[in-house]
Amino acid sequence: MSERISVQSDVCNGRPVIRGTRITAQTALEFLAAGDSVEDILEEFPQLTRADVQECLDYVSGVSKGSREQRVKNRKGRTLGPASSTENKNI
Repeated sequence: MSERISVQSDVCNGRPVIRGTRITAQTALEFLAAGDSVEDILEEFPQLTRADVQECLDYVSGVSKGSREQRVKNRKGRTLGPASSTENKNI
């Protein structure tokens, strides 16, 4: 886990939240995906910092990387490193 993101089963149904808030990492990412800027998020949630929003991105990137590696391991019986050309051949 990170300094800024926490997961507790009794907070927001166990979803990753920005520590000390009930703002989910997903909420911040949805704002960004909708085209809002970091400044827009900070205006909407003044208790957040730019580092909080960046940590949401870093957290999801790490989770995504871990789940991709697990899928590759399950498929090949071993874990591959960063995205490789052999993985893309199956597409």
